[in-house]
Amino acid sequence: MLSTSGCALSSAAEHFLHTETCGNAELVERQHRTGRGDRNYDFCPDLGPRKRGRSRHLARVSRGLYRYGPNGTIYLCRKVNGKNVWKNLQTTDRTRAMAIAALLSYSSAQNGNHEIIVLPEGALSNTSSRQEEFLPRGPDVSPPKPGAQKATPTRPAQAAISLNDLVERFKAQWRHLAPATRIKLDCHFKVAARYLNFNRDVAGIRLADMRELKSKLSGGRKPSSVNDIIFKALGSLFKLALDDEIIERSPLERLKPARKIETMRRQPTWEQSQQIVDAVVKSASESRLIIGLMRNFGVGQAEIKFLFGDHIDLDKQVIHFRRKKTGKLFDVPIFGHAKSFIEQLKTEGRLQTGRPVVAWRNPRKALATACENLNLPVYEPRALRRCFIVHCLEMGIEPRVVAKWQGHKDATLIFKVYGKHIDAKYEQREAGKLDEQQIERS
Repeated sequence: MLSTSGCALSSAAEHFLHTETCGNAELVERQHRTGRGDRNYDFCPDLGPRKRGRSRHLARVSRGLYRYGPNGTIYLCRKVNGKNVWKNLQTTDRTRAMAIAALLSYSSAQNGNHEIIVLPEGALSNTSSRQEEFLPRGPDVSPPKPGAQKATPTRPAQAAISLNDLVERFKAQWRHLAPATRIKLDCHFKVAARYLNFNRDVAGIRLADMRELKSKLSGGRKPSSVNDIIFKALGSLFKLALDDEIIERSPLERLKPARKIETMRRQPTWEQSQQIVDAVVKSASESRLIIGLMRNFGVGQAEIKFLFGDHIDLDKQVIHFRRKKTGKLFDVPIFGHAKSFIEQLKTEGRLQTGRPVVAWRNPRKALATACENLNLPVYEPRALRRCFIVHCLEMGIEPRVVAKWQGHKDATLIFKVYGKHIDAKYEQREAGKLDEQQIERS
């Protein structure tokens, strides 16, 4: 906490107090003639060509400080997010205004644990107030005498609101969210509560507290998980506090997200994926069907789990899937390489109306066992989906068509995520096309 009283100023402000200023006698004389003021202002107006219709009420007295001509009040102007933000310093004394501006500039550059309180002389012992108080201390303004101040209406003190209170408010308003999103946010709140006191007043949470929380959460968690807990879960609480005017500024404004480390995921080749499917057939029947659907159609586990027999249309040779994340329906053709697989499902009597095609189970263990038996790296189930998409791209299928088969609205994700998983042999074949063209020209 920083404070200033009378002539006692912090060292952060002393640099500005030794600045020599040049008054503008012409402007002062003009103000005397117009009756705008009878003070001897020690300021220098903005230098520049006079424009028609431009207001001359504000004149610069120092760096970032401007005096308002009619009443002499000094304002501070700062750039915040590219915009000019004006603050009334409630003083006509240039020296005092420079001290306040220096302290505010020092505080804004800190980590959020500093607070500026300007106290009147003799009130240094009473520092419990958290509100910034600027009292006019100009040469012709005397300090207010005890008992002489007029009663002014004060804003009633607001009861302390904790993070737990905001969680309850947020849960009362989250009916528009999907059930899976509610469960995930509730889990994020519980994890954050392990490292941050949720009974604490939300107005007392600072940027330093968020940095400490980010550091604690980073131990053993992915950067994406840390960002979701802080910016999605806690961010929704601070947004609610801003909307209800509980706080004036979110402590997450200047917090940088955890840096994501790009990981290179592996997937089998198209031939290796067929070997994996054949190896799983010998061990687990249900896992065989799940892995076969992933490999042959490039769909995820959630889409397979809710696939029913009547969703497979043999007449039109198409399968109707529903994307779990968005609820969007999308159709995937029954490809030539998958027709024998679909005929096997029909033979086993799995294409019944209103019944799931497979009895769901996690295929991870069966997939790992098959990879070990084939002396292949242990792939995750999602690797089979990447294998199908990369195979389609290598076969020259239009990326927009591949995106449609995945239930995506456009091909942006196909280019961004799957375009880098190009096989080295395919790259060599594509490079050979340039040599062929060169031979034809020659």
